[in-house]
Amino acid sequence: MVGIKAFSGVTFQNVDLQKVIVPPYDVINSDLKNKLMQKSDFSFVNLILNAPDESARLLKKWIQEGVLKKDSSDAIYIYQQEYLLNTKLVKRTGFICLLKVEDFGKNILPHEKTFQKHIDNRYELTVKTNANLGQIFMVYEDKKKEIDSIIIPLTNSKEEMLFIDADNCKHKIWRITNAETIQKIVNLMKTKQVLIADGHHRYSAAIKFSKENSSIKNSDFTMVTLVNSLDDGLVILPTNRILNNKVIDLDLFSNYFNITEVNSFDDLFEKLFEKKACFGVGVNNKKFFLELKNKEILNELFSTTDECYKLIDAAILHKLIFEKILGLSVDEQAAPNIEFVKGNEATIKSLNENNTGFFVRPPTMQETRLVALADKVMPQKSTYFFPKMYSGFVINKFEEGGVNND
Repeated sequence: MVGIKAFSGVTFQNVDLQKVIVPPYDVINSDLKNKLMQKSDFSFVNLILNAPDESARLLKKWIQEGVLKKDSSDAIYIYQQEYLLNTKLVKRTGFICLLKVEDFGKNILPHEKTFQKHIDNRYELTVKTNANLGQIFMVYEDKKKEIDSIIIPLTNSKEEMLFIDADNCKHKIWRITNAETIQKIVNLMKTKQVLIADGHHRYSAAIKFSKENSSIKNSDFTMVTLVNSLDDGLVILPTNRILNNKVIDLDLFSNYFNITEVNSFDDLFEKLFEKKACFGVGVNNKKFFLELKNKEILNELFSTTDECYKLIDAAILHKLIFEKILGLSVDEQAAPNIEFVKGNEATIKSLNENNTGFFVRPPTMQETRLVALADKVMPQKSTYFFPKMYSGFVINKFEEGGVNND
């Protein structure tokens, strides 16, 4: 049983949202951080990417000055994103609420590997600010779309918050404060299971926070955005890999792959989506399509208990190409040796004469779920759920003191 509830979020007051709302912390590099900080003194990047003590000081200051204010009543916040996908207008509709924290297992499923240093970083930020600053993006399966039938009609009214990002995606927020409507959603979620789409480190930090701060009211809840896995706007894009400072000789792959040079990246991507266990390679200003000669090799790579990995091209890439062929250890299959790049266009721009790019087919939602249900995790950065959930619309501020008795 998944437990959720409404909460009184802390939101910006009389501030231009175009200048303060930001992408999630893990996609903000130093250049983007500087650009976001220049937009406004109240840019949310000052809270999510700062020394935890300084984030806490600024959060307290902004609340005292009235820049941020706690809502007067509990709410579930509808979060809709509207964007163009291949020239087609698409809407993805979810809702922000508090989720009862529990260990990974029956109700809460992860699908990606986590790293302790990132968990510790997000945990310290939560402790110092006494708040959830960013949203954990989770999906649930609702074939009848019962929750969607409740929240989507409510988006016909004018949104209460609007932000348009650099990709021209419109982010819209509405509040649900009606107790009966909230209870319907709470009851419907009791039968669901949720899968973490984005925010594995933040959820792991939330588990630690709930266990080590039980005297704080509602410390056993964390802020999430929930989206139906059957939503037409739920898209998974590729996260490609670039092998830094290494120009690969394609002959190394000839024992396992049929190698075909292609004329353009468009041709490469068309081939890439036709079959599984195939990869694109960009090296020395050339493009190559790699198709596995014999899929029996997958039986040697993955045991019967790891059967689900045969469906995940990123897992095959790491196990066969990086580990078996190139001899990279698990520790070497990370930064700075490997750069993880979201989307094909950004990967193409990152290619140069000193590196090699590997293009992968992203897993489907069903494949991702199968890995999670098998109690397995994919290699890091195997999924890129698009569009990203932006930060700054709502903060979950834990009450100072108070006993956790929920």
